[in-house]
Parts: sequence; C-alpha cells; structure tokens
Amino acid sequence: MPAEPHLPPQPIPMLSVVGKSGSGKTTLLEKLIPALRDLDLRLAAIKHDAHSFEIDQPGKDSWRLKQAGSEAIIISSAEKLAIVQDTSVDLPPRLLQERYLHGVDLILTEGYRAEDLPKIEVHRRARSSDLLCGPEDNLIAVVTDEALQVAVPCFNFDEIGPLALFLRDYVRRRQQSTPPREALELYLDGVRLPLNPFMQQLVTDLMGAVLKNLKQASYHSTLQLILRAGPYPD
Repeated sequence: MPAEPHLPPQPIPMLSVVGKSGSGKTTLLEKLIPALRDLDLRLAAIKHDAHSFEIDQPGKDSWRLKQAGSEAIIISSAEKLAIVQDTSVDLPPRLLQERYLHGVDLILTEGYRAEDLPKIEVHRRARSSDLLCGPEDNLIAVVTDEALQVAVPCFNFDEIGPLALFLRDYVRRRQQSTPPREALELYLDGVRLPLNPFMQQLVTDLMGAVLKNLKQASYHSTLQLILRAGPYPD
C-alpha cells in the first residue's frame, strides 16, 4: 500500500511566557525546558523580538549570499538547519508553527503578550506591583516571588518541577480534547481555511467522482491535491 502523503499537522499546544523586561523569562525557560524533557515532552521554542535583529555572522558564506540579494537562505547539515528569510510583517506564532514547527508536543514562546495564547506570567515584586495579565488574557499560571491573590495557580521561582508537571497535565488535556481530523481540510500556503458543510460535501463529492473515473479510489485512503495555479478569478 502506498505511504500516506504528508498532511498539514494538527495544531500543537502553545504557551507564551510573558512578563516585564528583566523579570527572568528566559532564565525560567532555560530551567523549565530540561524539566519538561525529563517528562518525555518534545519541545520547540519561539523567541519574539519586537525590534530588528541580525542572526547571521558577517563574512560567512550564508551572510554573503543574503547580502547579495537572496530573500531567503537555508543553512543545512546532517545535524541541524537554519532559515534566514525576509518578511514584511510580524508573523503570528500559530503561523510560524504551521510553517516551520512539527513533531513536538509543546511550543513555548517568549513574548507575544498581545496574542490570544495561554500565558504564564513571570512576576517579580521589584519589577512591578501588578500583573500584566488577567483571566481575560488567557492567563493560566503565574511564577512569582510574592504571595498573590489570583484565580490561577502560582509557583515560586524554585518550583520548576511542580510547574513542569502542571504543564505536562495541560498538554495531556489539550491532546485529549483535540477533535479528530475532518474528512476534508483545505490549506492555502500552509494556513488552514475553514469550509462550511456545503463546501465540504461539494468538494468531497467532486473528488470522489474524479477518483472513481480514474479507478483509483480503492487504492488510497487519503487524497492530497496540490494546486499551484493563480491568481484565481473572483
């Protein structure tokens, strides 16, 4: 039987670590990531930079090719790869996940306070008297150095193990509540587009008729259609 073609992945649980500058977000993630790995979770991380940054090294071959005018550079080896690509907008984290991050159980982001993501706030009394987020901001936990009266679990900075267990249970709940994949899904440049029941049935019937005419329907459980033509008529 032919191998099932690659399908766009199900959304991966994503958590954003937020807090004022200097509160210790990166330090917390440095300690939290190995604790989560010890619980057999596969992880990815996204660091949000509100300013322009340069990650390549001047003088290196990849930097020279980028400076020559290439809009994207991929550096690839047997151990890792990196992509340096121009963008005209600040891409949201879910789109970054859909395009680049697969095969992990949890994505931790640093920043993205304005995004509608579940959030862990890092709070230090010396940095602020109030929290940045509330329940309306999808706050699920706080890491703090003082006692707070809030409606979400609070952890001290040295409670990395309990926080990791809390997040593992969160991931399990998300995985169990993820609905089964629909029979028909439509993606445009890696972004999933919603289809109403009428359009789902229409496209399903149309492609079923195509497969029946080709006498191939009995050999494939999944159909992958790639359409590269465009622009499309209104």
